[in-house]
Amino acid sequence: MSQNRTNERSALPARLTAWVEELSTKAHARWILFGIAVIEGSVFPLPPDPLFFTLCLGSPRKSFLFAAICTLGSVAGSLIGYAIGSYFFESFGRPLLSGLGVENAFMGVLLQYREHGILTLILAGLTPVPYAVFTMAAGFNRTLPLGTLFLGSLLGRVIRFGLLGGLLMAFGEPVKRYLTSHRLVLAAVLSAILVLSYFSVRWFL
Repeated sequence: MSQNRTNERSALPARLTAWVEELSTKAHARWILFGIAVIEGSVFPLPPDPLFFTLCLGSPRKSFLFAAICTLGSVAGSLIGYAIGSYFFESFGRPLLSGLGVENAFMGVLLQYREHGILTLILAGLTPVPYAVFTMAAGFNRTLPLGTLFLGSLLGRVIRFGLLGGLLMAFGEPVKRYLTSHRLVLAAVLSAILVLSYFSVRWFL
């Protein structure tokens, strides 16, 4: 019985990915993409990437449009997550984090915010920690100002989805397969780009 449950849990991400990809056939796929990005940034780790990849491969010339939709949805979701962390943490945020099993990750994010500030938020999308944890942590006791949350979310998501959209538009299906099987490589490259961008902005400002 326990083995069956383990197999079911391991199959869940694949099922979730397949379900999200199937949404690309819906008439309002762009709005669905926006909605998934909002959810991922606020309350639940529902990744927009599978739908984003599928839409970009189906209409390569619109890849940057889909990147913009993901970015706007994620930023909107981050504002909701911030509000949850600020005003509804005990009634909603804490039970949600407990249900997802990410309480320890939440405490770790708080520590990273105190040490690295906005850089932690910019790099948030490159970690396995759900983005909603970062946005709620930013709002918890106003760990980060709202303006910092907005700017960090915008910069991080523009770079992340913009780069992915550009790669998919230029190279298509092979890039999707590579990104799916080499996420750590992608995370390392994006992290380097984001860190260099961050310190470049600080240098010139």
